[in-house]
Amino acid sequence: MEKEFVDKTISGYLKKIYGFALSKTKNIDLAEELASKITYEVYISLLNVEQIFNVNSYIYKIANNIYNRFLIEEKNESTLLKNEIKNQTNIENQDDVLHAKLLREITYLSKMQREIVVMHYFNKIKLKEIASYLKIPIGTVSWHLREARDQLKHGITEFREVSTDTEKHEIFSDMRILGYSGVSLIESIFYFKFRFSQKIAYLAYHKAKTPQEIAQELSIPAVFVENEINYLLENGFMLKMPCNKYLTNIYIIEQNFKRDERVNDILKKYARIISELYIPSLFTIGKKLFDSMSTNEAIIFTPEFDYNFLMWSIVSYACSKKLNNEELDKELLKYMIKRPDGGKNIAIANIKIKTIKQTTEKNSKFVIKEPDYIPAGTYVSRRQPHLNILKTWLFHSQFDNRTHNNKEFKMSLFETLNDYIKGKLNKSPSNIDSFIPLYEKSLITSTISEDMTLSKEIINIIITNQKEDTFLKMLPNIPKKLKDIGYELDAEMFKVNKEYFPEHIHGLCRVMNQNILKSGQMRIHILNHLLETGMLNHLKKHQKKTVNMILFSDVLP
Repeated sequence: MEKEFVDKTISGYLKKIYGFALSKTKNIDLAEELASKITYEVYISLLNVEQIFNVNSYIYKIANNIYNRFLIEEKNESTLLKNEIKNQTNIENQDDVLHAKLLREITYLSKMQREIVVMHYFNKIKLKEIASYLKIPIGTVSWHLREARDQLKHGITEFREVSTDTEKHEIFSDMRILGYSGVSLIESIFYFKFRFSQKIAYLAYHKAKTPQEIAQELSIPAVFVENEINYLLENGFMLKMPCNKYLTNIYIIEQNFKRDERVNDILKKYARIISELYIPSLFTIGKKLFDSMSTNEAIIFTPEFDYNFLMWSIVSYACSKKLNNEELDKELLKYMIKRPDGGKNIAIANIKIKTIKQTTEKNSKFVIKEPDYIPAGTYVSRRQPHLNILKTWLFHSQFDNRTHNNKEFKMSLFETLNDYIKGKLNKSPSNIDSFIPLYEKSLITSTISEDMTLSKEIINIIITNQKEDTFLKMLPNIPKKLKDIGYELDAEMFKVNKEYFPEHIHGLCRVMNQNILKSGQMRIHILNHLLETGMLNHLKKHQKKTVNMILFSDVLP
């Protein structure tokens, strides 16, 4: 075949070849080695043939043959290592059980130990030459060799307990970021797709550990742990410490009911204070905005002319924007990590611990007890970053019945709604695909009239025709007294939370417990307090789909 055609063919198959190698080896390093061998053989073979009727089949056969040869080479290498190590350790038992044990224990050696063992026992290379090749002191080579022999002896002669309890090591219930994602919008959970990846991160969170210590605890080969640690290290989720130890650099919040109870007591106390010092002025502004709806100077729209629904969004929005000390926000920037994907952020993970036991006549099981107040988050989307028109703000909490998946609220959804309000989108069969998402998300919904006979269609979201900057200026600023009280709140929160985080996270913990007045947790307690005191009423079923959501548009319904 012509070289140009072969080059183009190889280029198109590189990812497929690597995928094949990775699926067979389950190891990044081995996959790269196997993929390079396959690519070379395929390239040479294609150059030497005149015509191929099925390229896929042809390349697969070559790949499979190379993989089989690769297995034989790996097996021969392991057998040689077994014999050489047996001579050094005076192990006499040569049955299959010993063979299996030895091969298993080799996988628990660190990458450095495996290299030294292979070079010394395989290739008969002297320790001095190994030290020169690896660029480490000869004493370090001797130490690794001794540690490897001792570990192999111990692993073969002692019983290794393999963990079968899948709940022994905690995994993340969810992940999010504080800061900015890269242009590719990769989320943190992308880097922790596998359970063992999350377990590795958790085991190195409270105390720095070597890959071997983690491998021993998880009962998986050290090579897998090392590969994953290097991957997390490259992406800023781990820190390298002295003595080949690693620490996880993620803000992991472990569920603790005692701490949650103490935190809730603090937040309830300050929710009452905020409700006294700030919320009344919000209701005054809210009433003016509501009254303007019946005039030609209306600047806001609330579905069904519902003042209560309007105030839910006004309260949550104002508390998130106005109860803010911008000076404290700047400290968070110091802890944001620049990621290779272009993002700059703090990675946050939550862990829910199964601690509550339910017992029935037939069996017993552990279940997750949800906290009194679920995690909340704020999401902002906009069409044009340099404009404040057609921008959406929403706050997720336990008071709504949304899925809390921000990907469901794409800006195109609100652009369609905006076009409908402007009369640019009529209800015709050709536009049905545009309207379906609006109904699914209850941005447009139907309600039953008072006589229970007619259904009325409504636009079910708070909308203002003001730019966000203009709208914010209408809302009252934080009183100085409340701002000073905010510092007291932050100090109390840090004092409670500090003891539940490892020492290397204490600095981050301190700044994460600043500006609590504007936090999602605080807003939940404020809304709950207003419900309890009757300042807010409970929501209707269809309102729970779009509560605490504001669309900044250039037109009102």
